Amino acid sequence: DVSDQTLYAFEDGEIVHYFPVSTGAHGYTPRGNYSVTDKLLWHDYVWKTEDAEWNIPGVQYNLRFKQHYYIHYAYWHDNFGNPMSGGCVNVNLDNSKWIYEWSEVGVPVEIID
Repeated sequence: DVSDQTLYAFEDGEIVHYFPVSTGAHGYTPRGNYSVTDKLLWHDYVWKTEDAEWNIPGVQYNLRFKQHYYIHYAYWHDNFGNPMSGGCVNVNLDNSKWIYEWSEVGVPVEIID
C-alpha cells in the first residue's frame, strides 16, 4: 500500500505479516496487479535516467514483480515508511529476508494507493 508505505503479506485472505517499506519517490512505483516473476538472492542495480544515475551493487533478497521493479533489501538507508526509491519497494534486512523466504515465483503482488 503506497499510501501508508506498508507491505501486507496475506495467506487465505488473512494478514500474516506487515512492515514499513519505501516505495518510489515522485510516484515512480507502478500500481496494479503483478506476480513475483523471479527470486534473486543477490542483484546489482545499475541504471540511468534523465534525472539520476544508480550503481548499487550486492543487494540481497530481490523479488522481481515487473521488468526493472523489485521488492528488495535497501542497505543504503533506514528511512522505511517514507517514499525514497527510484521505483522499487525498499525493505529493511529482517523483513526483506522474511518476504524473500515466504514468497514463491507466482505469488501475487498488488500495488495500491
